[in-house]
Amino acid sequence: MKAEFFKAVCPLEIGDTVAIRLAEKGGETREAYYLPQGCVVITPGAVALRKVTDIATLHYLKKGETQFLYELDNCGKYIPLTVKVPVREFAEELKRRGR
Repeated sequence: MKAEFFKAVCPLEIGDTVAIRLAEKGGETREAYYLPQGCVVITPGAVALRKVTDIATLHYLKKGETQFLYELDNCGKYIPLTVKVPVREFAEELKRRGR
């Protein structure tokens, strides 16, 4: 058996609020706008506010890639998200979390 180690940083934490919108062409990939507490984000379309309730991590040994899958609002289904982050607000949130 071969041991493999990896280091990955997830852009979201359990309990974070995200604004979700479907991909432009109706595909499975979804965009999620991370909303730090007190943050307002203007999006180019309708969104639904969701809370991250669990995070799964997939690590591909051959490719050396890591993918995060998110459960939203305790739905029991894990989906991939493309996470968009407001830069200034995110930097302040990381400071608050002590990272």
